[in-house]
Amino acid sequence: MANTGKKIITRLKQIYVTTRNPTGQVKSNQIGSPDYIPPISDLENCPIAYTATCPEMQIHVQDKSVWFEFSLIGSTQNNPAITKIAVALMQDSTILNSIIFTLPHVNFYGGNFTHTTAAGETYHFQIAFLDSNDQPLSTCDAGNFVLGMAF
Repeated sequence: MANTGKKIITRLKQIYVTTRNPTGQVKSNQIGSPDYIPPISDLENCPIAYTATCPEMQIHVQDKSVWFEFSLIGSTQNNPAITKIAVALMQDSTILNSIIFTLPHVNFYGGNFTHTTAAGETYHFQIAFLDSNDQPLSTCDAGNFVLGMAF
């Protein structure tokens, strides 16, 4: 099981108050019990592995319009270093248009672009994961298509 960033106490050991030594009594840590200990944030001992994994993008092309949608895996969606996600419509290395999503955001991303270039031209999407200074942490190509058909 992946780390959650929280320390979870499952069993409580009774101790003598004066000596701090265990009495030998152990019980489950249960919600509602007067001595219940809730989960404690502990990123040092329970570090969370974060990623910037490129999603699989669904692409739909009709005439000169292209729609996209995608979701992110949890380790990317919850990555505290990522504050924005930029989706760019590109032709070769030229950005034709882009949409920027600010996090936190519901884990469904979608949008559409309309372009005036002749049908048959090849395009692709690029996703950039941006930090708080709008600097890319990483980028990835997320799908090629030709106006008139996706592939």
